[in-house]
Amino acid sequence: MLARRLGARGLELSPYGIILALVVAGVLRHPAASQSDSHFGRMVLALGALLLLHITWRLRLLDPGLGLNLRTSSSGIRKVAARCLLTAWVAAAVFAVANYYQFSGRATGTVTDYGDATYYYLNSKYFEELGYTQLYRAMLVADSEGPGDLADVSRFRDLVDYEHMLPRQRALRDADAVKEAFSSARWEAFKADLAAITRRQNHGWSYFFSDHGYNPPPPWTLVGGTLAQWIPVAHMKLLTSIDTILVAAVMLGIARVVSPAAMCMALTFFCCTFSGRWPMVGQAVLRFDWLCALVGAALMLRRRRHAWAGALLTYATCVRIFPGIFALPYVVVAIRDILRAGRLPPIHRRFAVGAGVMALLLVGGSLYRYGPDAYVQSAMNLKLHASPDSFSSHRVGLGDALLYRGEWSDRDLRANGGMRAKRDRLWELNSGLKALGVAVIALLVVFVARSRQPPDKLLWLGVYPLFVLTNPQINYYNLRLLLVLLHLEHWDQYRHRAGLFLLFLIEVVTQGAQVAGAARYAVTASTSFGIAVYLTFQAGFLMLDLARPRMREGVPKGGQARCADVKST
Repeated sequence: MLARRLGARGLELSPYGIILALVVAGVLRHPAASQSDSHFGRMVLALGALLLLHITWRLRLLDPGLGLNLRTSSSGIRKVAARCLLTAWVAAAVFAVANYYQFSGRATGTVTDYGDATYYYLNSKYFEELGYTQLYRAMLVADSEGPGDLADVSRFRDLVDYEHMLPRQRALRDADAVKEAFSSARWEAFKADLAAITRRQNHGWSYFFSDHGYNPPPPWTLVGGTLAQWIPVAHMKLLTSIDTILVAAVMLGIARVVSPAAMCMALTFFCCTFSGRWPMVGQAVLRFDWLCALVGAALMLRRRRHAWAGALLTYATCVRIFPGIFALPYVVVAIRDILRAGRLPPIHRRFAVGAGVMALLLVGGSLYRYGPDAYVQSAMNLKLHASPDSFSSHRVGLGDALLYRGEWSDRDLRANGGMRAKRDRLWELNSGLKALGVAVIALLVVFVARSRQPPDKLLWLGVYPLFVLTNPQINYYNLRLLLVLLHLEHWDQYRHRAGLFLLFLIEVVTQGAQVAGAARYAVTASTSFGIAVYLTFQAGFLMLDLARPRMREGVPKGGQARCADVKST
């Protein structure tokens, strides 16, 4: 029964598939690889995915739902070819996961890098005392009274303005002011938690103290801080494993809503991107909750579970703010439908109820626990974090693409004034980018208002203003999983097959730059340019949609044959 069910969904079990899956599973016994080897593996994987996409496309072995195309695979040879192709996608997904974790079970069973987890565990657990600016000071003071594992840290970033690197002595001089925010019991608990973390990792802390600190808004702090209170630091792996469960649930959701073959393609992409380099799934505290909620909302909209979609999209917005831009297309659709019907349609009512309940829980709960001042601090911190002053070699966006001048190495970057010159230039471009962003939003509103597509087909459009208006860290571009899902759902259309091809091609170029030894700034700039090309390509088809009313209305029932050329675009 299981084999028949999987076959109906597009991943038919066969002797070929079973044998090949067992062979590929053997890569899990491969010796542990270095991070450099892992990047080479990701580049090869992306190239292999391009080849598989080309074969899938040219031989038409998969139907529009990415299931086995029995109608066009009537011959025995084509059936074997189709099943081998699907098995190859399974193999690619297995290899992708193994390579993602560097062929090592250590990353799946333990926390190998406490850097990112420290921000999210300590600062959320002791947010009332630390706020957004005191983490570094408190850590240095607490360590000076304890094991001294941070004795080699000589400077720390001033989290008030990001501008200055302060000497260690400044924190120790302010020890009394730092400790005044804590009760005696809470201070001792903070010291114990910090000592437990530094005892497990005694290197890499100098870079940690030069980063931009803790930035999640109060709703995330409510969720993360509550979990940190419940789970002792000794069992932090339980907390970091939540992301693993969430990502697995999203992949299973794609398998159920689209097809198992689509899940293999999505998992392959997720594991080969440079965005997934850091933090790794299972090594950080709820770093992927917003992504899973965003993709989950798209899946729920496709299943017409609007209440769940509203709740998930609101969760993603509350805990990270920027995913709220993906709600804009839905809001426009809702307003359009209200104006046409003269009332709030039931599906939007259910969406609003789900969104309202989630907002009440997260916003109301965080206001009750931390007070309105936490939101004032968060707004100031997010404004600083999103400003050109925080721009770094890890950022991706239109601004990053415009700033790049071909610097291949760190030496090239220094010769052009370093990151300080880039930040100054970004300030000069800032007003123009904002004006362009407003224009993009206006065009988005016009397109959505005139479109007759359902909301789940429009959600992805939020990536346009996000790319133009902001330059988030490259790890946030894991959101491209939403784009992959869109393309997989419409595999029968040229624009979506080509879009998926471009997304994998971006990773070939980006990982290739990393493997070739380019500086991080050149690597992330490759992603910025690639996404710019991808969005421009997709924008061309959006303009065609506006120019062709028939396409907005869809192909009439029974008219597929007559309108094949139109539908293909």
